Amino acid sequence: MVDDARARWQTTVGGLQDAMRVQAGVVGNIDANRTQMSALVGASQGATGALQATQAGN
Repeated sequence: MVDDARARWQTTVGGLQDAMRVQAGVVGNIDANRTQMSALVGASQGATGALQATQAGN
């Protein structure tokens, strides 16, 4: 019973560590994502032609 509990605990700890790594990666990419999003928004707002007409309708 103790071995089963230890195995479950180790599995839980491993899952928590994986979640923390993913969250750290997300936080680490916030600045890059913000820069890319700003560039995309700027390009979209400066669009001409069909895209401009579509955006005006939105």
